[in-house]
Amino acid sequence: GEAMTSSQIYSKYGDCVVSVNIETPQGEGAGTGFLISEDGYILTCNHVVDGATAISAVLTDSTSYEAELVGSDEDLDVAVLKIKNAGDTKFPSVVLGDSGQLTVGDSV
Repeated sequence: GEAMTSSQIYSKYGDCVVSVNIETPQGEGAGTGFLISEDGYILTCNHVVDGATAISAVLTDSTSYEAELVGSDEDLDVAVLKIKNAGDTKFPSVVLGDSGQLTVGDSV
């Protein structure tokens, strides 16, 4: 398909961005992530949640949810979180591209 402009991406997926807030024995931290499924999975950076004893995800409407770490990879600096106790809430989520459709030289 056609490449989307930055403003088109923001317009379509802005509500999928979440603030990731953490507590650690040393204090608090924060970062961002984005919802990748309507049932509350979040993709973020591993360094955002590394060492967290508690994690919360705050949506663009300021709703806050407790989240848990599902998995992470320190070398790739990625982590997957899951929103807990969301009931039947359906979250907005991004559509991930298929890297198998890319060729050398494509803009990503």
